[in-house]
Amino acid sequence: KQPNKPNVMHAMVHCVVMLLVLFGAFGVLGTSTPMREGNYVNGVDMGGWFLMEPSWMYDQFTYQAENDFVQALRKVNDSFAIQTMRNHWANYFPPSAFDDLMNANVTHVRLPVGYWTFEPPTTGTSIYDYGFQDEGFVTGALNDIEAAISQLARRGIKVVIDLHAVPGGGSQCQSYSGVAISDPNKSFWLGSPDPTVSVPGCAPNVSYTTTRHGNVTWQDVGVKTLETIANWISIVNKAQDTPNAIVGLEIVNEPALGWNNLEPQVKAFLSRAVPAVSAILTQYQMQDIVVLGLNFIGPNDLGTGDWVRQNINAGNFPSSTVIDFHFYLNWSGSLNWQQLAQQVCSSAQTNQTPWDQYSGNNLPVWIGEWSLSSNLGDPNFNNVTQATIRDNLRTFYANQMSLFYSNEHVAGHFYWTARMGSGWDPRPSPSYPNGHQIKGTAYNQSLTQFGYADWNFLELLRLGVVVPLSELDITGICQCKYCNQSGLV
Repeated sequence: KQPNKPNVMHAMVHCVVMLLVLFGAFGVLGTSTPMREGNYVNGVDMGGWFLMEPSWMYDQFTYQAENDFVQALRKVNDSFAIQTMRNHWANYFPPSAFDDLMNANVTHVRLPVGYWTFEPPTTGTSIYDYGFQDEGFVTGALNDIEAAISQLARRGIKVVIDLHAVPGGGSQCQSYSGVAISDPNKSFWLGSPDPTVSVPGCAPNVSYTTTRHGNVTWQDVGVKTLETIANWISIVNKAQDTPNAIVGLEIVNEPALGWNNLEPQVKAFLSRAVPAVSAILTQYQMQDIVVLGLNFIGPNDLGTGDWVRQNINAGNFPSSTVIDFHFYLNWSGSLNWQQLAQQVCSSAQTNQTPWDQYSGNNLPVWIGEWSLSSNLGDPNFNNVTQATIRDNLRTFYANQMSLFYSNEHVAGHFYWTARMGSGWDPRPSPSYPNGHQIKGTAYNQSLTQFGYADWNFLELLRLGVVVPLSELDITGICQCKYCNQSGLV
């Protein structure tokens, strides 16, 4: 995402189709707006928690990707690195944050994770053991993930597990990839693990290594990871305190973003991954409540709606396939409030949406990521300390919510992200062995100078920019409480 960088995305929207394996009663899509209550996925993403994006989501430290951060921590010592990550996993979201989500009518969360979450350390045998796996990531996050799922389940909030980072790097120089590389030939899509090679990173003086042996490709490792996740989900969903709590598995996030001509590799991997995951789900008799979807992002998404439909018709994918589409206006150029509103509200007049290639193939859609950020983080549009900007952001929020909620093909949405990391420092010290929020900050309170508060759902909720879905009274596109086609209050 790295939202202040214009080279990340130039198009009006940031569009993605995500491969999902979704369990548990999302309901049938409503065909008229008043009937949407009860089956609409009103969600948020839990980005930056079990997969760190340290190039932009925090302000007490900055690194290009999580592996870069861990490498720096290990220069102190290995125990320091492990404790830092344990602090982050255990304390980034306090229980009160989950209460806020429940009170805001949030029904689902999308939980981004890295593939290493489901691997044991090189010194252990269990995926619950703390240590370092073959590529140097800290393991053991699964202990806190299961605790988080239990906390959310108590509040009636379902979880989608999102494999946000695949082995070897799934996108070019992206923080969310876990490793930030530029060479597609070394990537998940074309590369293989090689213990004799050091792969250059996108950040200066950073490179990546592995101790992984065997005649395998990174895609082979990815399939194995997904099989592990599918087995783990079946166990969690049968646990007494988390019955059917996990309702989704997203196979890959924004595949091959920044690289051209990798669509065949993306399709080939998804064509392998779907049967592998489906076989395990069938083994545990979950197939009747499983929904599969596919994931693409430009420039590797041409005609993918047709491709998904063809695979459904051929019996390769189930008829309940779901599409996850990312809708961002941050990279749409310089737009004033009225123009931002027009980007959203024009759908009411044209009856067209950016996800038409999927809805036109009768594929249900999730808006898997969206936000209120615009104009590449221009403070004239994101300074939430200013009352007028807050009011205009509330209108921008309501307009987008009405667009999603009013579209019969949209099954729900997830706002990116539940919190940002301003003021948070997980590194242990004598005064703060468990990490700490610096004075004047919280999960819903950024430092004044932090440039990304408009991405923080819980902060926007506290400020009254975000209001619960039930209070919007949506009757159509840009027709709701706080909606305004002029984009102004």
